[in-house]
Amino acid sequence: MHLVRTKNSYHPYVQVAYYLNCLPEDILTAIPRTTRFDWQHREIHNAFGYDWFKQNEEQFQTLKLVAQNKRLLSFNKGLLK
Repeated sequence: MHLVRTKNSYHPYVQVAYYLNCLPEDILTAIPRTTRFDWQHREIHNAFGYDWFKQNEEQFQTLKLVAQNKRLLSFNKGLLK
């Protein structure tokens, strides 16, 4: 008997956080190594919307900094409330 493993699907925000290198360690380790390898080696510059990303890259870098800094994250949460 051959066991069939189901393929996980991931929320787009998980993939964005992966590319921005700001996924929490527990989520990162729960993603199979093969999936992470695929994401690392995917040619994202050919992906639909890449030009839009490049035009807004500064905003994504700001999000990355906020997500990686706990104090900035809590400060921004407070501002939004």
